[in-house]
Amino acid sequence: MLIRHGQTAWNLEGRAQGHTDTPLDEIGERQAQQLALALRGEPFDEIWSTDLQRGLATAQAIHKQMPVPLKIFPALRERSFGSGEGRPFAEIRDEIQFKIAKGANPDQVRTDKGESTAQVAKRLATMVTLINSSPKNLVVVSHGGTSSLLLALLLRCPNDVAQSFRFDNAAITELESRPNGVWVLRRYNDTSFLDTTRTPMVDLAHGC
Repeated sequence: MLIRHGQTAWNLEGRAQGHTDTPLDEIGERQAQQLALALRGEPFDEIWSTDLQRGLATAQAIHKQMPVPLKIFPALRERSFGSGEGRPFAEIRDEIQFKIAKGANPDQVRTDKGESTAQVAKRLATMVTLINSSPKNLVVVSHGGTSSLLLALLLRCPNDVAQSFRFDNAAITELESRPNGVWVLRRYNDTSFLDTTRTPMVDLAHGC
């Protein structure tokens, strides 16, 4: 199961967070609690979380309702946007698209001191291997962009397929492994358990 963290102030403002360690806002904390209650009693064996506090706080809320081991993986961090972090995503998107229009490889293009899609995919490859080899039922808590790329990689798709996926704050995406190791997407971007207004995911492929 893939989980995106609850809402932050920067989510609401449409600002790029990346590795900037922003906390959940009041609504995000409420979303994390409602998410945890929705998962209570589910047969999971471990919770894996990003080390950034917006994701870790969401994972810790789940952990209170699901007393199984909680493991932290820095590899699950969001894509770094380097010097662009804190800026509106619309500005970063325009800069990236300008570079692509000038001939830059979409998989390699990045902001100043930030990561490219290819670099994030390489970082997540370790997580994909761990997930594929684990016999346990896992809850994996990370970020919108990370979850999109992780889902594409688990489904054995090219990196650019990640642009087709969107994850709202505190959304649940559930996968089931077949005996041959192929993942089946059973539930996608489910926020039906929330009573808060959804904040659309903002990234380089999607607007607000």
